[in-house]
Amino acid sequence: MPSKSLTRRFTARYLVATLVLASLAIAGAAITDGLLRGHVDDARRLDIAGRERALGQRLGKAALGLQVAEDARDAQRWRDELEAGLAEFQAAHRELDDDDGHGPEVRARLAALSFDVQALTGAAAELLARSADHGPPPPSLALGLVRHVAPFQARIDQIHELIEEESLARLSTLRWTSLAVLLGVLVTLVLQAAFVFRPALARLTQEIVAQSRLQRLLLDAVTAEQQRFGSDLHDGLLQQLTGLSLLIRSQLTRASRGATLEPKDLQQIGGLLDEAISEARRMSRAMMPVVLEQKGLAYALEDLVKQAGASGRARCSARIALRGRVPEPSQANHLFRIAQEAVQNALKHSRAETIKLDLVDDDEALELRVADDGVGLLEPDGSSRSGMGLRTMEYRARAIGATLRLETSTPRGTLVRCRLPHVQAWGESP
Repeated sequence: MPSKSLTRRFTARYLVATLVLASLAIAGAAITDGLLRGHVDDARRLDIAGRERALGQRLGKAALGLQVAEDARDAQRWRDELEAGLAEFQAAHRELDDDDGHGPEVRARLAALSFDVQALTGAAAELLARSADHGPPPPSLALGLVRHVAPFQARIDQIHELIEEESLARLSTLRWTSLAVLLGVLVTLVLQAAFVFRPALARLTQEIVAQSRLQRLLLDAVTAEQQRFGSDLHDGLLQQLTGLSLLIRSQLTRASRGATLEPKDLQQIGGLLDEAISEARRMSRAMMPVVLEQKGLAYALEDLVKQAGASGRARCSARIALRGRVPEPSQANHLFRIAQEAVQNALKHSRAETIKLDLVDDDEALELRVADDGVGLLEPDGSSRSGMGLRTMEYRARAIGATLRLETSTPRGTLVRCRLPHVQAWGESP
């Protein structure tokens, strides 16, 4: 099970990568939307410029038609055509000139175009006025209007080309922006794979390998413990029971021959029986402490410390503060075994004079601490002198969702700290 700090680090990297991807997507969408809107506006400007060009030709055509009209009715028709064309021409130019989206070059060309527009509109207005007041206008007026059409069309064609170029430039920018966003997404995904998923997978693989190795070690330890238990049973309790059986048989033989049982013989039998009972109790406590099932974790830990202190190898003390809550039986069993292993390590390997066991319940977790003032179980570089007992404690901590840390105690010695978060299943103490 990966540590919380490692999980938080990978989560933070994943969130950063996801935020970068989301930012690229949002930025790309915003830029694309702006460029597409600009392209739509360019299409509208091109349409207006093309319409204004056609209206300029319409003015010239109407002026020539008015000049060659054969009767009053025909002249009125061309006059109406010229008047309508002039109104649409002026409206189209105002729409094109008032647009704020033009580039600086198009804006400069529009400023130059305004002189041609004024010339065209002025000639058309004069032609309309002369034709209405004095009959057919002089030919010079119509020809003058027609002469202004050609330079106007040349300038409006240039403006049309510039707007097309700006539109094509926006399309090119849109294409490169899309490619840049796509490249950014690909790079982010590669970095995410390299710095998030690959380390996480490597760490998970290490954890699986370590877990498999630890399980094999635990199986070996269980086998060795069974062998040791069998040896203790054969060399200890069975030998005592065998000696007791022989002594009882001997006394029975003497009694069958008429001899009386001496008090010292009965005392000897009772002493051997007490030793066998003590040995059986010791072996039973080593396999599974009865007090843990009958009286709970707090009493079992206090009994563990009491037994450790009775050995005479160190002064032992315990402080239990559970706030009325206790772990579930499986969790309590693992916590007890961790404490038992830590105390045994302190007694056997640390040459400690004092061992302190604390079980406290704070606002976040239940914490088990076993501290000693011995030579310590940490190397100078801070790493632990790993042994089977330490790996077993770590395995038990992971099995119940707790964290196990080995620290240097103050001023010397070792501190074993095991924290079981409150998010785990808990029960109320009876």
